[in-house]
Amino acid sequence: MPQPSDPGETHMRMLQHAVAAGAFFFVLQRFAMKESLQVSLLWAVFFAVAAAFLSWQQSRR
Repeated sequence: MPQPSDPGETHMRMLQHAVAAGAFFFVLQRFAMKESLQVSLLWAVFFAVAAAFLSWQQSRR
């Protein structure tokens, strides 16, 4: 896959990964595992940050 030449495109991809991971883990924790709102948000934020970081690392290759 070619490198995005536009830094804005890289940031948009990072944001998309973060939102997707955060939403997925929020729904998983909140509804599938019946956790509290606080726990669900904590996991969602953690995995959103992790996904953004991984996306950023992949964009640098």
